[in-house]
This record gives sequence, structure tokens and C-alpha cells, in this order.
Amino acid sequence: MLGQIAGHTGIVAAFVGGAVVLLILGVVFPAVWSRKSARRKAAADVIDRLLRRRE
Repeated sequence: MLGQIAGHTGIVAAFVGGAVVLLILGVVFPAVWSRKSARRKAAADVIDRLLRRRE
């Protein structure tokens, strides 16, 4: 099974990259640019949590 997955790493990487781009464009940007301050603050908190480095 791992051999089959390893043979398709380019496709998997493209799919994951596309999903990340869609998430950013579809969820993060609209929330950050919202006119509602509570939504902007919540978006900033989520982005902070997602980008927080684990030590």
C-alpha cells in the first residue's frame, strides 16, 4: 500500500496544496476582510493558532 502511495506523491502533494489554497481563499481571507470586528478578531485568533509553532 505504501508503494502505491509513493508512486502518486505528486498528485497527493498537488491535492493537498490545492486544498490549502482553497481554505485560505475561501475561509481565511473573507473573515480577515470582514466589516465585523468580532469576525476579524476570531479570524486572527484562528490564524495565530494555525501558525503557532510547537516547541
